[in-house]
Amino acid sequence: MDRMEFLIFFKKPFWTGLCTRYTDDGIFSAIHVFGSEPTNGEITDFYLNHFDRLEFVRCDTDAEYSGIKKVSFKKSLHKGKTEQKKGTGRSLELNKAAMSKHLEEKKMLKKQDKREQFREKYLQKARKRKDKKRGH
Repeated sequence: MDRMEFLIFFKKPFWTGLCTRYTDDGIFSAIHVFGSEPTNGEITDFYLNHFDRLEFVRCDTDAEYSGIKKVSFKKSLHKGKTEQKKGTGRSLELNKAAMSKHLEEKKMLKKQDKREQFREKYLQKARKRKDKKRGH
C-alpha cells in the first residue's frame, strides 16, 4: 500500500513543502523550498514538472513499518491538535530529518565555494607577482 502526502507550511523566512511517501519498505520524505507563498498555479506546475526531481530520504531507520491504518477524520484532527500542543509528532521528525540533510548539502556547497574562491584569489596573486617580476 503506497500513499503520499504533500504539506506546505511557512517556516521563517520561506514557504516550504514537505513530501512524505509511505510504502511497504518504510517512510521516506523530501523537502522543497518555494520561497514566497506559492499560488495554486505554482503548486500545480511544481507537481507536474519538478516533482520527479525530489530526493527522498528514509526516515524510519530503526522502526518496523508494516503499513498505514485508516483512522477516522475526527480522530486524526484530535490527534493532530494534541501533537501540535505537545510539539511532537511524526511530521515534525520527518521535517527535522529532511532539513538536516538539506543543511548538510548546503554546508558542503558553501565549503566548496569557499575553496574555489580561495584558489582563485591565490592564482590572481600569483599572476600579479609574476607580472611584477617581469617589469610591466
